[in-house]
Amino acid sequence: MSSASSRRKLRSCEPVARSWLPSEVTATAVAVVVLNWNGGDDTIECLAWLSRVTSPLIDVIVVDNGSTDDSVERIHDLHPTVTLLRAGENLGFSAGNNLGIRAALERGASRVLILNNDTLVDPQAIARMSEALEGDPAAGAACPLLTFADPPDLVWFAGATFDPARGRSGRMTGYRRRTGDWVERLPNDIDRGVGAAMLVRREVLDDIGLLDEDFFFLYEDVDWSLRMRAAGWKIRFVADAHVIHKVAASQGGREINPTTLYYLARNQLTVCQRHAPLRGLRRLGRETVILGVLLWGTLRSPFGPRSVGALIAGWRDFRTGRMGRRP
Repeated sequence: MSSASSRRKLRSCEPVARSWLPSEVTATAVAVVVLNWNGGDDTIECLAWLSRVTSPLIDVIVVDNGSTDDSVERIHDLHPTVTLLRAGENLGFSAGNNLGIRAALERGASRVLILNNDTLVDPQAIARMSEALEGDPAAGAACPLLTFADPPDLVWFAGATFDPARGRSGRMTGYRRRTGDWVERLPNDIDRGVGAAMLVRREVLDDIGLLDEDFFFLYEDVDWSLRMRAAGWKIRFVADAHVIHKVAASQGGREINPTTLYYLARNQLTVCQRHAPLRGLRRLGRETVILGVLLWGTLRSPFGPRSVGALIAGWRDFRTGRMGRRP
């Protein structure tokens, strides 16, 4: 199909292609949602790896979040069996993924995997995460071992803790540590999952709802995790499920920059106040701790005053209740 004919077909927000759907959807039917925003190369490679997975997928759904490059046409031409949805604008991480999750549920998915487009999924990873959910009816979500792309044996995520009362978002378990036998000895139950790769039961979505679109970007997965746990669901870390993550590809490879600092400050403060509300001096103390930790992290940042300004803007918008996309 030519690019011109692709563009004609892609003008609406309706899916332009639909992958094979089984006549009977099983209790373990998985749909994968991949969010694309001007990331054609990464998304195309992600989809190529997904084509090798060992467990059957009822659908792979790519949501294009208002890309301004030729991502959509290239994805459609190279992966014509993928369900491709166009948001028409940058809805952010939460709303963009929710668009795909709703489509997955409409197609009968029993489980939905939200997956960053800058990831490479081991062929057996989804099956192993599914098995972790099958083994425990109270397990509502499962996350794999995520490693950096370079080198691929350096851990990015092997579980994580979060304490909203103290405003403590500790470094992810095993961060930048070499993989080894120690990973298999880590706890299976974790405080929070990570939106880069998170398999969620349909029953959880029916119970607590989808990602909160107020966050736009960052900490929506933490909020989701806390809502799951508050409703009695467990979140499992699956050590033998491996996913490679090209960390912060949409941010030019920089995990900390003024954009992320703004959302980190505003959204972490919001999550803490929502899930462990405080007043007066105790609230101010928690805010000071959170902003102080983030400020300390900017000392190694090359962005200088822009980083400090982003933190102040995030705190100010938290205080005034301004959510959504940064103005």
